[in-house]
Amino acid sequence: LVNPIGGRRMSMEYYNNILLPMVEFTRINHKMYETNSSTFIEKFIENLNFDAETFTDFIVIGGDGVFGQLLNSVMAHPEREKFIKQAFGLIPGGSSNSL
Repeated sequence: LVNPIGGRRMSMEYYNNILLPMVEFTRINHKMYETNSSTFIEKFIENLNFDAETFTDFIVIGGDGVFGQLLNSVMAHPEREKFIKQAFGLIPGGSSNSL
């Protein structure tokens, strides 16, 4: 999950120059989602059809606000027990990167 307007607006650059080369080199299958509204993550999680066979981790490129939205949305999901077994990662892309 990439928040392109958070902080110094560097998240897409971090994705393209840091995360993407790593997942391509290691041949990790992934899908990038760019947040486009303040409710994107909530709706994304709400509508996500969880499948542990094809979906394993969350990586957020953004600030603590986006990461907090992700965690809150996961905890509000009726199948949260499945979600919380997955790994959650954060590549700091916020204003002060204090998280």
